[in-house]
Amino acid sequence: MIDSVADPGPPTLAIVVPCFNEQETIAFTVDTLLEHLDRMVAAGTITPRSFLFFVDDGSRDATWPLLMRACDADPRVLGLRLSRNFGHQAALLAGLTAVEDKADVSISIDADLQQEPEAMDRFVAAYRDGANVVLGVRRDRASDTAGKKLTASGFYWLMRRMGVDVVANHADYRLLDAKAMKALLAFPETALFIRGMTSLLGFDTRLITMSIHQMPPASYTETHKHQEAIVWIRTGRGYSIIEGEWPAVRAHLKFLLDTKRAAAPDEMGSP
Repeated sequence: MIDSVADPGPPTLAIVVPCFNEQETIAFTVDTLLEHLDRMVAAGTITPRSFLFFVDDGSRDATWPLLMRACDADPRVLGLRLSRNFGHQAALLAGLTAVEDKADVSISIDADLQQEPEAMDRFVAAYRDGANVVLGVRRDRASDTAGKKLTASGFYWLMRRMGVDVVANHADYRLLDAKAMKALLAFPETALFIRGMTSLLGFDTRLITMSIHQMPPASYTETHKHQEAIVWIRTGRGYSIIEGEWPAVRAHLKFLLDTKRAAAPDEMGSP
């Protein structure tokens, strides 16, 4: 007989939002996510200490000044600015590093809010039911063009061929509890392919289907030139240093190959 997991109670939630050149929509994003926090707090789903954490990935427009204004207007809005554009995975990793010791759970979501924010209630419900990791999975790809469907299918096929365990139709809309965040951040790589690494953590993982809202295409782009550089964090309590390097997928595939060589040197052969 398996004992049921005790409900840990309402968690303190950090919503981590990487963003790049989002000046046209960032005010809407902040207001919308604050409304979701208010509603979830009122329902007893999360604690009043929950907050938003934005990571400005080297935006060249007014995204950062607008985020600073939001930080000044509401103490639940915090921001971190990278010294230049490092790419989505590096920005997300920086955000998780910053909130790890400030929240019981984190939920990462894209700044354009095309991923269904309402699904966060179900993410937290799954956490309170015992899940350590909750992945938001697209219900379908009906809204995608034929080209997008083809490239997405090819990506998942290639990842499977290379031994990467990636959940199909899941991007980076996910909940990680404190245990999962700590384990993910313990990997020595500083630019993880987070979608692939979460499957290696070995914790209770649940899938939540969600819809994609039809909004203008996000301006967020990923760079393939990740070199070491300093970033700074603005929280009203000082500054912290974080570093980033190397393309995320390349780092993840190298990790898998190194792991396989260590586990089965005779089968893999000498390097």
